[in-house]
Amino acid sequence: MLFNTPNLLTYLRIALIPAFIVAYYLDRPWAHALATGLFILAALTDWLDGYLARRLEQTSPFGAFLDPVADKLMIAAALVLLVADPYVQAPSPCLGYAPVRRDGPGHSGPRNCRLGPA
Repeated sequence: MLFNTPNLLTYLRIALIPAFIVAYYLDRPWAHALATGLFILAALTDWLDGYLARRLEQTSPFGAFLDPVADKLMIAAALVLLVADPYVQAPSPCLGYAPVRRDGPGHSGPRNCRLGPA
């Protein structure tokens, strides 16, 4: 079923990704708090859709496919935003790249990234 409650929550999580990105780049003092709230809301919908799918017996192959895709899209968006932000002191851009690339087809992660100073 494409339009059961758990799948609708997954669609909502995917729809939150552009809102999360826009909130992160807003030029307001509360922008990062809003982006954090949207990320937390996405995490809660991730938990809730899994709970409802099992509880209401509304699991589907489509939902089983789309749920991890939605998770990866949200995590990838967050990591790219953090790595691209000059105010975030990340030790290496590879920390944002590795989880995104890890699950790609036939890839086991970056091999040329250094985690220490060059």
